Amino acid sequence: MWNQSGIQSPMKGGGGGFMNTTGDFSPSTQADRKGRARIDTLIPVSVQNILSCQDDVLKIAGLEARMLVLMGKVKRAEAHPTRVDYYVDDDTGTIKCTLWKDQEQDKELDHDDPDQSERPEQKYQGKHVRIVGQLRSQGGERHVLILKIFPLSSDDELHCHNLEIKYAEAKIQHLQQKQ
Repeated sequence: MWNQSGIQSPMKGGGGGFMNTTGDFSPSTQADRKGRARIDTLIPVSVQNILSCQDDVLKIAGLEARMLVLMGKVKRAEAHPTRVDYYVDDDTGTIKCTLWKDQEQDKELDHDDPDQSERPEQKYQGKHVRIVGQLRSQGGERHVLILKIFPLSSDDELHCHNLEIKYAEAKIQHLQQKQ
């Protein structure tokens, strides 16, 4: 039942229903990881980074960035039946950020509660926010698809974000030079 190491061998039917015949638990080989040139983590960016990218793909120091963190002030918000468009300005430019409405979330709201009665387009109007999202392009116009939006608790978060943008770019360049 148990082998010398005290662990039951999956090759002998002791895998608990999860059989791994190769013994390799890595999702991809080292060659696969080197072949792709993208960043799979959250990357802090400015509006200028987004607007200055050449393709529909955001690249930081030559690597494709899928997920981004953007901070800025909501200058304007427009409500539509299925989405809310926030126009966010971070002193380097303004970009449209789209939050798609969730029907289940709308059902859960208690409109009699004064904390929840504020309409989504008014909730962040004139406030500084942190947006986690992805870059999208439609009709030649770039926008950010909002996955999560948070209000900032202080202006210090904006200053820290600007430092994180510079640090992330320098770190990516440094890692590329090592390869």
